[in-house]
Amino acid sequence: RVRPRRLEPDTLAYLQEVNASFLENLKDGDVETSRMLLWNVLEEIAPRVASAASDRHACEFIEVLVDHMSAQQLRFFLHKMEGYFSHLWTNRYSSHVLQRLLSKVGAIVGKEVKGEADDDDDPDRAADVPPMSSLIVTMCSEVQAEWLTLINDVSASHVMRAVFCALAGRAPVLEKRGKKGKHKALQFQSAQTTAERSLVLGSSDGRLVELMSDAHAGPVLSMAVRVAPSAVQSKVIFKLLKWNDPERSSQRFYDFAADSVASHFLEAVCHSCDEDVWAAIFERCLEGRLLEFSEHPISNFVVQNFIQRTPTSDLAETVLDELQGALWSLLS
Repeated sequence: RVRPRRLEPDTLAYLQEVNASFLENLKDGDVETSRMLLWNVLEEIAPRVASAASDRHACEFIEVLVDHMSAQQLRFFLHKMEGYFSHLWTNRYSSHVLQRLLSKVGAIVGKEVKGEADDDDDPDRAADVPPMSSLIVTMCSEVQAEWLTLINDVSASHVMRAVFCALAGRAPVLEKRGKKGKHKALQFQSAQTTAERSLVLGSSDGRLVELMSDAHAGPVLSMAVRVAPSAVQSKVIFKLLKWNDPERSSQRFYDFAADSVASHFLEAVCHSCDEDVWAAIFERCLEGRLLEFSEHPISNFVVQNFIQRTPTSDLAETVLDELQGALWSLLS
């Protein structure tokens, strides 16, 4: 894992100074000066972008600048991070910077998909910078061999969830920082990706079972199910449930439903799968056992979600027929 050099005190002092000037220009409404100042800062810290993003104090200044960067500036900024992504994903400070950046790339990639030009504020400075879509692919390729390590990491797992959302065209939720932290939504054209496939379908069954209950990895796998392209979603679900073995898959569903982390995967399944998959899972794993699941303090939430997402009237009647005789037990 390649780590950037420690940020020099002079660079930190420079960022602190220009950050104050930048915010002052924003208050004055001087858009052009702010744009030029951003470019000057980017060119000044270009060799030290990864160092600045990883620094405890500098990262806050970097996040402010990211919030106001143009499309070309964001591409320039991300391009300068190449070679350090493994470190940047796992560093507690730079991971926040990456999440903030990923929350802004949607509109940029959307224009690229449509063949539209971006803001084109300084084509000379960004002349050799690849499109944002290519930069995201490069970032993923750089860390691809470390998926199973990163998914367990307290910082990288959040970046991975943001990347999955970006690749699938969903809106990731940024972590809040302090009382005034705000969520940023991502608008992204849907893109085909093998990220979920390589992460889930290429992993051993035993390893996946361990990951499902992990506080960091479990939510990533749940997110992978929610945003996976329809062509691979059922494969991901059936792989995680060991569907080729009826007895083991039923037991695995039972175990997952009672787990405080893995149960969220089952909730993600019922909210994102198609009617056929929902019916298959219900008939094998839930039908005839709804009361048993409903009486458990964790699995009852799984039952609630499955009932809420019942896809057909016939299946709804099946659920009601089973539960109506247990009404008083459920209310007691």
